[in-house]
Formats: sequence, structure tokens, C-alpha cells
Amino acid sequence: MPPTGPRRQVQPAPLGVPVNGRGAGCTDGTLVRGYLAAPASGMPRAGLVLSPGSEGATPAMVGVARAFAKAGYAVLLVDPFAREGGTRAVPEADRPQLLAGPDAAVRRQSDIRGAASYLAEVVGVPTDALGLLGLGFGGVDAWEVAKYPSPPAYRAVVLFSTLPSFLMGAEHVRAPVLAHYGALDRSAAADLPVLERRLGDAGIDHTVRVHAASGRAFWLNANAAKAVMRETLDWLKARHLGTDTGTRPPGVAPSRGRRRTLLN
Repeated sequence: MPPTGPRRQVQPAPLGVPVNGRGAGCTDGTLVRGYLAAPASGMPRAGLVLSPGSEGATPAMVGVARAFAKAGYAVLLVDPFAREGGTRAVPEADRPQLLAGPDAAVRRQSDIRGAASYLAEVVGVPTDALGLLGLGFGGVDAWEVAKYPSPPAYRAVVLFSTLPSFLMGAEHVRAPVLAHYGALDRSAAADLPVLERRLGDAGIDHTVRVHAASGRAFWLNANAAKAVMRETLDWLKARHLGTDTGTRPPGVAPSRGRRRTLLN
């Protein structure tokens, strides 16, 4: 078990870690790079692949990866613009067009699968201790990967402000889902009841958190981010993604049901 407590340090790697440099899952053979953050000592509790929003692998997203690493996880942030030279090489105005380009989604999702394989094959995270984090636009890619996982599978999916209208095909998801939304995000609020019904009808263990006084990019607000992080860590550990072994104890089954909570 890795050391715990406020003095936990992170062993970072720059945006140069080869996500699939060892044949870890990219279908077209392209070398895709990302940012790896892991505990400085000891084995990680579990592994998380972080799929960022349309802004790409920004310093804020690196901060998210490091925050989870301080809690004991190995986190691999995948740069959605890695094939174009990386986020910093792509002007902000050009990013939406690149993300919507032909086959762009297929390539990004292949890179996420490659990142999961990298965590398992290179970092040494057990294949039954992997989860997906998706922020905004990146949550759509995480959702699609969770619907059609090629080994390794995923134990949990966490979404942040991903528009519910894009989260279709819930019956194909085989992992618990935690979805965070800001109460002031009007673009998502109207569709949340439909999303909850969709998840419930599919029999998915799910939790929807609605954060009061928060908008769409609530993870960029320091106070809101702390509350979201605390909730997310508790949720992951409750599903045994972040326990000592990363596996569910014998005889313990995941809970099922729907819950929507408005948080202050």
C-alpha cells in the first residue's frame, strides 16, 4: 500500500510519455504522448485515464492529474491534440475544428484505450483496477470507450459536465458511472432527468451529483474542485477502485440504483 497523508508526493513525467510506444493499443501505430502522474513511492492504488475537454492538455488538466496522483492513483492524461504536435502547438481557435474532423473521435478513443494498456503493461496497474475520467467534451470519448471496452476493461467511469444528450447507448456500459454537473449549467440541467432514467433503465450503478452555485467548468474553481475531488475519491473507493488491492473483496457486489444530490 502506498504511503498516505498530506505529505504524499507525486512523481510526474512531462507531456512526453509514450502512451502506446510499446504496442499498447493504438490501431494505426502512431506514437501518442501524454502526461503521467503517479505516487513518488509505492505502488499506485489504481490507474485512471484522464480524457480532457476541448481545451486539451492544459496546465489545469495537469493539475487535475496531479491531484488524483496525490491521492495514490497513477493518472495518464491523454493529449487530444498529440497527433497535431500537442495542445500548445495548436491555436485555441483551431481546436474545435480539429476535434470535429473526420475520424478524429475514433483516433482519440483509440488513444484512450492505448493509455489504459500503458498503465497496465508499463506502469504495472492491475487490469482490474482501471478507471476513466472525462471532462466536458472528453467525457464523450470516455463514455464511448466504456461502451465498447477492449481488454483491459474499466471498473468506473467519472464524467464532469459532459452534456447528457451525448451519452447514448447506456445499455452497453458495464461500469459504474459518476456524473458531476454544475447547477448553473443550463445546457445540461434540462437533460439530467433523461440521463438518470437512461442509466436506471440500463441497470447501471450510477450517481449524479449536481453542485450548487457552480457553472459548467466548476473544476477550475478551487473551492468547487475540492468538494468534487472529495466526492469522487469517496465514490471510487466505495467501488473498490482505490483500495489496497484494487479489487473487490469476495462476496461483495456493486450496488445499483440512482441517486441525484444537490451539493452546496
